[in-house]
Order: sequence, then structure tokens, then C-alpha cells
Amino acid sequence: MQAFRDFLLNQHLKHAIIIRQRQQQQQQQQGQRDYLIEIRDLAMHCHIRFYRVPAKEDIENLFYKSSPKVGIYMNISDPEESLHVLQDFAVKDKFKNSYAWFITMQAPADGLLDNFKIIKNIFDPLRLHINADVTVAIRVNGSHFHLYDVYKILPDFPVTIEIKGNWSLQKGLIIDHKFNYGFMARRTNFQNISINVATVLHDKPKHFANYTFLSNNQDWKELDPMPRQVYGLMRPMEDLYNFRANFILRHPRHVSIRNVYLAPLAVRVWWCVLALIILTIVLLVIQIRQEYKRRSEHHEQSQQLEKHVDFAMLVAAEALLMQGPPSEIFHLISSRTLIATVCVFVFILMEFYNGYIVGSLLAESPRTLTTLEALYNSNLELGMEDIQYNYNIFKNSSSQLMHIIYKERILGANGKSHTNILPLEQGINRIAQGGFAFHMSIDRAYRLLEIDVVGFSFDSRY
Repeated sequence: MQAFRDFLLNQHLKHAIIIRQRQQQQQQQQGQRDYLIEIRDLAMHCHIRFYRVPAKEDIENLFYKSSPKVGIYMNISDPEESLHVLQDFAVKDKFKNSYAWFITMQAPADGLLDNFKIIKNIFDPLRLHINADVTVAIRVNGSHFHLYDVYKILPDFPVTIEIKGNWSLQKGLIIDHKFNYGFMARRTNFQNISINVATVLHDKPKHFANYTFLSNNQDWKELDPMPRQVYGLMRPMEDLYNFRANFILRHPRHVSIRNVYLAPLAVRVWWCVLALIILTIVLLVIQIRQEYKRRSEHHEQSQQLEKHVDFAMLVAAEALLMQGPPSEIFHLISSRTLIATVCVFVFILMEFYNGYIVGSLLAESPRTLTTLEALYNSNLELGMEDIQYNYNIFKNSSSQLMHIIYKERILGANGKSHTNILPLEQGINRIAQGGFAFHMSIDRAYRLLEIDVVGFSFDSRY
């Protein structure tokens, strides 16, 4: 317990959990006085909770909710029983950097290979991660421990064991100096695992092979640099961390059918209008068949269904154009109600459509744009360069107006791909044509703007 106290002080921990198994509880009853003295000494430095095995309470209720990191002590006297306890904690994902484990056990022999074998037998079946903070202390004699750092590169990999230091009653805790750094700086050998790395490749010149283009940082500097930067970053990291990077290259499609004449209404509204037209035609076919059944003997009764459909399409077109068929054609109340309802709906829809267009033409645009709100309310078309970090800028922004601009003015009301998400060259051309604001990387666009656009200006306030 004194070694665990020094371990907590070394890691500056103020909360501790002590796991007591059935056999240990019986042994501690025999040496109750010494055990209580050790617990009292430990309680002077930290807050303690006990977990007795077997326990009916949930493991989650054991941990401190507000503590950033907790030290956990466990002594392994019966490996089989202890393995079941450790597996219960592993299932709850308690072997990670938020929990500093200090596990003690008795070594059968003072041999390094024997110690490694004992640790592997216990921890190989457990689900550990690369950020696990597990220190195993193997007792060599009554007051001397060898310390080992235990973790796994991946949960299914064999356990990795490193010599961490030692503890003795005379000298206290002695830790190798490299353990003064975080686990990310220490665990740099990924044992040649394969890591999938995805990058978007959408503006590559045709005469360049994929990997030739990714490794070329000298040419085509006006193109999106992000895929080449990712590639250039991962290559030296392969040697530094001993892993293989498998690159997955995505070639996104750019398909859009939306244009300015569809702007007043959302895409789902247009689909609803189309569904209404189809439903109107189907109902008119039914009504026409009912009309023919009720016709007098002066009317033809041998009309085919195809003629019913053709006639129904013409009647639907008349209703949608707010004309309506002659009143003597339909006599049933249901038929007249259907046609009248369609005419009223189309009238309201057309009034809204015309009002939107007229209102947008009559609205006065501000002479200068100094805020995001003024940019949003302007008649400028808004677009952005089709590179990955532009998507992140808009989606991760804390400004609600930025999200609205992205969804309504750049993507469009349908929330899907829009023609205003453009490659750099097309965006520059749209700026030259006028009436277009384009979000892009200034350093990459400067050369093209200087050549192609006269009197251009940059605004990086947003």
C-alpha cells in the first residue's frame, strides 16, 4: 500500500479506488491493525473508495464523476479470480488514460522473462488500448517491486510490456525518465500496423498520376493543397511511428439540376407539386369514368381508358393554368370540387411564386457590405471553393448566421450539392462576371485574381 501511495503522489492523483477480493479480505482480517494503519496513511493524501469482490453494485457507480483521473489499486493473489475481475472492468472500458491502474503480484522467481510471462498470461485476454495507464508491480521480496508499463497497440494485439522502474521501502519510487512524458510521446512503435487514410482528390490535372500529384508540392500551387499536405504529413509519420498508411482517394461527383427559376420554392415543394399533378390526373380518370356511366344516351359510352387518361391530362393542365374545363362537361359534385380545389391551390402557389420574384427585384440592395447579415441579405450569389476545410469552416462555426448562409445561400434550400460550390478557376470567372461573392483561400487565389480580374478586392473579416 505504501508503493501505491507513492504512485499516486507521483501522478498527482487525489482520488483512489481499492479493489479487495475475497481471499485478501480474509488475510487482511488477520493483519487488521497494520492494514488500517496503511489505509489511514493513504487517506491523508487522497479520497478512497473500496470495491469488494464479489459486489452487486454497478461498476459505473464506483467512479468519481468529477475527478479527471482516478488511481486504482488491486493485488493479484489468485490469477484466475483476478482475471474475471479485470475482465469486468475491461468490458466497461476502464483501461484507458483516465484511470491509473497499480496492480501488484508476487513473482515465483526473480527472473525478467518469468515476469513478462506472468503479465502476458493475465493481460493478453483483456481489452486494452494504446492509451491504457497500467502499472504492474511484481514483488521481488518483502519490500522491493519491479514496475512494468502495460498496454496494447490495438485491443486484439498482443500486450506490450516495458520496464518502468522499481520501488523499495528504502529508496521509494524510482521511475525511468521517459515516463515523465505523456503516452503519445512514449508509445511510438505501432508494430507495422496498417492505417487507412482518406483524402479527397477532385481537381487533379489529367496528365498526373494520383500518387505523383500527391507527392508534388512544387507545381499547381493554385489547386487545393489539402490532399497533398495530408499525403506529405503521413509519409514521414510512417517511419516515426512504424506503421503503413493505406491511402483511400475519393473522387466526388458534381451533379446539380437546380437553377434560378426553381429558387422561390424548396425542392420538396416542387416534388409535392409534381405529386399533386399526378394525383389530380388519377382522380380525374376515375371521375371521367363515373361521368361516362351517368351520361345520357346521346353521349358515347364506349370510350377507352387511354382516351380517359388523355382527356384527364388536358383537364389537369387547364386546372393548373387556372382556366378550367367547360362547366357542362362535368356534372358530379365530386368532379367539380376536385377541379375547384386544384384551381385554388395553384392560384395561391402562383401568387407566392410571383410575389417572391417581384419582391426580390424591388428590394434595394445595400451599397456596401460590412457585416455577414448584409452579405446574407444582398442580391449577390454566394459560393465557396470546393475544398474540404471550407466545409469544416461553415459546419463548425459558432455563428448561427454562418450555418444559415451555408445551407440557404451556398448549398441552396434543398441542402444538396449546388453549382455555387465551385473549383477555384470557375469561382474566379464568376467573380469576373460580377454579382458573385466567393469564399476561398486568398494566398492561392491571389495570382489568378491579379491576372484575370481588374480592380479586385479582398475581404478577410469573415
